Amino acid sequence: TSNFNDVWSSTDGSSWVEKTNSALWSTRRGHTSVIHDNQMLVMGGYDGANRLNDVWSSSDGATWALVAAAATWSGRYDHTSVVYDDKIFVMGGHDGANRLNDVWSSSDGATWTLITGTAGWSSRESYTSVVYNNEIFVMGGESGSVDYNDVWSSIDGSNWVEVVDAAGWHTRTEHTSVVY
Repeated sequence: TSNFNDVWSSTDGSSWVEKTNSALWSTRRGHTSVIHDNQMLVMGGYDGANRLNDVWSSSDGATWALVAAAATWSGRYDHTSVVYDDKIFVMGGHDGANRLNDVWSSSDGATWTLITGTAGWSSRESYTSVVYNNEIFVMGGESGSVDYNDVWSSIDGSNWVEVVDAAGWHTRTEHTSVVY
């Protein structure tokens, strides 16, 4: 698997413009990206040798600034991130030794607070999360030998409720989800 640090944009999904072919952040995969306070943020991932816990921001996709060289959360990849209640949340993933089910939040990407070290959902990676109807949802993923099709929700990132143990869709990993 190749790692990249190029950034592209499109207004219609058909025509694409390269913003940069080499962002300041290292090439990586398994990272997350969110929009917060009119800034794009890139967080964590795997560069082929290291699990990362850095945070980078950009207002245009071309110029990037380091927000946190080493966030409080452990270096990880295949985690998820959402923006909820005007905060950035980083959840779960894999730190190279363990699959995680911790939840961290930040109002600026630089200072992070541990919301819970053990969320209600089992430790996992390669899952998705979204915000819908004022709740954070975690869906599917895997823990190595087990693939999931469960759905969990939370109104604060700390207290989690299982919405369904086995959703109608098959167990899956490395998928994506959107709210539409």
